[in-house]
Amino acid sequence: MKTLMVTGATSGLGLRVAIVASQLCRVVACGRNSNVLTMLRKKHDCAIVQGDINDWTLSEPPTINTIAREAQAYKVDAFVSCAGEYTTKLLHEMSDAEIAGMLNTNLVNTILLLKRIMRTMLSRRKGTIVVVNSLAGKYASANEAVYSASKFGLRGFVEAVRSDYAKANVRILSVYPGAMRTPMAYHRNDWTKLLDPVNVAKLIVDLCLKQKAMRLDDIEIRRTTY
Repeated sequence: MKTLMVTGATSGLGLRVAIVASQLCRVVACGRNSNVLTMLRKKHDCAIVQGDINDWTLSEPPTINTIAREAQAYKVDAFVSCAGEYTTKLLHEMSDAEIAGMLNTNLVNTILLLKRIMRTMLSRRKGTIVVVNSLAGKYASANEAVYSASKFGLRGFVEAVRSDYAKANVRILSVYPGAMRTPMAYHRNDWTKLLDPVNVAKLIVDLCLKQKAMRLDDIEIRRTTY
């Protein structure tokens, strides 16, 4: 049986990915909310890793290191990077800590985690990594300056890494969804018209588990209802 690991699994798209994938393979769900993780373990038979990828102790990221160790132990076949942070604040409204926190969550610590996951997959000479980005990583929009900066950076990182490991039998692709009906978008007046995160999750799981014969680099997912 294949094993899929997903970060950000206690909310939004990451939660849907964990639930959808649990019907098809073994799932290792990583997230911060212990109650949701317990539900995933009991109801969907997921293995769980609790922690925050932003944790740092004595110059080491303990949660990132734990996730990497579990990925190695479970011989993860597919890894979905779904942990992220979002805000609609204007630049001058954000504190320095908020700016650094968003860049760390969406870019810096995601890179540190993916470095470790890549090592695990290279050691087995196979694997699939799906990085959940955002349309904001391709098309900057108002009220999302720092968020867009983090996602544009993530886009460039994945494109470069993909070139570095093109012949290593490790696939790495980016998914760029538009706004979805998740907690991140509760503030939107058009919330009911946004993408269904379950459908996006099904596509991601399909990319992880089934589509092996095609090279898929970047996938944009847009809504049809406005």
